[in-house]
Amino acid sequence: MSDIPNMKGFHEDKKIVICKHCGKYEYWGKMIWLSGKCMCRDCYKAEWESNSGKVYIWNDLDGDKPTRKEYEVQEGVENA
Repeated sequence: MSDIPNMKGFHEDKKIVICKHCGKYEYWGKMIWLSGKCMCRDCYKAEWESNSGKVYIWNDLDGDKPTRKEYEVQEGVENA
């Protein structure tokens, strides 16, 4: 991932996106590919558990998750 800010001053890995599978906000740098799908950490965990039949016990998916307010500020939504 790039550490170089883009034209808006955001780091690409810190850009907030919306997961196409669950609609939750996620940092682009935290999106994960599994089974041909790009998904947020929550969807990855659920998909992994569904595919493996085991409980996901690791803590590598923990950490801060973006909020709607942060997304709206990033997108320049009025009254954000």
